[in-house]
Amino acid sequence: LIPGKPPLRILRTHAFGGWIDTKSSPPRLMTHDGSVLAADTECELGAGTDWYCSEDQEPVILHGGDRAGSLALGGMGAGKTTAGVMWTYFRWLEHIGQYREGGVTAPTNARIEVVIKEIANLLPQSWYRHLKAAGIVEMCDGTVLRLLSTHRQSASQGSRIQGFNWSWWLGDELQDQADEFVHIQARLRSGVGGKAKRLATATAKDESGWRELKDTIESSGEWTTHAM
Repeated sequence: LIPGKPPLRILRTHAFGGWIDTKSSPPRLMTHDGSVLAADTECELGAGTDWYCSEDQEPVILHGGDRAGSLALGGMGAGKTTAGVMWTYFRWLEHIGQYREGGVTAPTNARIEVVIKEIANLLPQSWYRHLKAAGIVEMCDGTVLRLLSTHRQSASQGSRIQGFNWSWWLGDELQDQADEFVHIQARLRSGVGGKAKRLATATAKDESGWRELKDTIESSGEWTTHAM
């Protein structure tokens, strides 16, 4: 099914998206039935892009249910970052033409580069442009993904997250940016209906601050935990 990969079996398929009319003001998603998440867009609107995911990744990517937050827990190589970038695509679909901004954070610049490489691996170049100096990915309709490392040189430096307003958030390897969690949540003031979706990925870590944050997240009633 995929060259160079182990044998796979297709369990189910989904079709999402359409063509974006970037000449429209504001840009709009073109589908057969006018739905942002149409199921039959490919027959006249182009071949599209094929993605594959595991059964564990699927519910993370599709973000079903009414809870704003998803916490994806898994070891290194479990596909958490891949699922996170696919999840971000769906947040873009939900906000096409609204000129909104979503946040993507990671504990280090090196980890941000991992996310950027996964964006380049999954999204055709015609869909976006990466403005490295500005630290953003701008989608073809004007939607912005702001990519930030949460690392501080010193405690007196202040949070690098302050000053932004985001409509959704992807946090990669949250266990290593637990101290910034409260600042990140304060940035999510621009969610539609006041409910910004959020996805945090994390790898097991035996550290008291992370254990406390994980317990708080899982007991809040606002997050769904997924094992990967």
